[in-house]
Amino acid sequence: MVPTPQGVRLCRAIRSLAIHLEIGILCLPHLLDHRPHRTPGMPSLILTVHIDSAAQALFDSHRRRHFPPQRNIVPAHLTLFHQLPDTEATFTILATVAMQQAAFSLLITGLLPLGRGVAYAIESPPLHQLRHRLTAAFAPHVIPQDRQPFRPHVVIQNKTTPEHARATLAEIAGAFTPFSAQGLGLDVWRYLEGAWSFERTFAFAA
Repeated sequence: MVPTPQGVRLCRAIRSLAIHLEIGILCLPHLLDHRPHRTPGMPSLILTVHIDSAAQALFDSHRRRHFPPQRNIVPAHLTLFHQLPDTEATFTILATVAMQQAAFSLLITGLLPLGRGVAYAIESPPLHQLRHRLTAAFAPHVIPQDRQPFRPHVVIQNKTTPEHARATLAEIAGAFTPFSAQGLGLDVWRYLEGAWSFERTFAFAA
């Protein structure tokens, strides 16, 4: 089978990542044609950080309380990429990166006003390093939205009125103190016309 140019580019990205991580990966371009990983015709993938269960439960509870119910159709999340190709190569890269990544701390430092919503702001040097590595690995496929400066956050309210958002911000800020969470892996989702379908988690090695 003759490899497609797309398969060749993906293979080069995997090999480059493997060299950086000092591990060996056999990559055959003709197997990396840009076809859906599992379900033909389905949209692309979304990548988020897998957060420890206690912090996830807290974020979800705030989201249930403050998000307009009819619009709260996905769990609270820390997005790394809004769109990645739904291919075998993507899953290979994510598995490779997760295998070499240790769990890391996420410091929730404050609140971000979103105009029509509120989010928790997050600081974490290891998180930025991880995203930099993934951006390099997926360089040919990173969409303009994901090329913007990375400002990690977890949205707990959106698509409401500015007045309601300001009231939520004041309520939460009045009792807020910084706290920590743990980044434990990479969660992969499929976008389904608004809703997300969970695909799998790549747990970090340590």
